[in-house]
Amino acid sequence: MIFCQSKGTVAKTLRKLEDKGYIERIINKDNRRKYILKLTKKGEEVIPVLKREMDYWHNSVGLA
Repeated sequence: MIFCQSKGTVAKTLRKLEDKGYIERIINKDNRRKYILKLTKKGEEVIPVLKREMDYWHNSVGLA
C-alpha cells in the first residue's frame, strides 16, 4: 500500500466521489468484478483547482 489506506477507505472515498458526481464507475465488460473509473465533466472542472493546491503545498513544504 503506497498511501497506507485500506481497501475499505478507498472504496468509501470512491463512493463519495461518485455520489457527488466527480467520477463514474463503469463495470468492466470483460471482468464484471472490476470497474473502470472515469472522470465526469464536473470532475474534470476541478483539476486546475487541485493542481494549484498541490503546487501551493509543494512550495509550502519545500518540494518545489
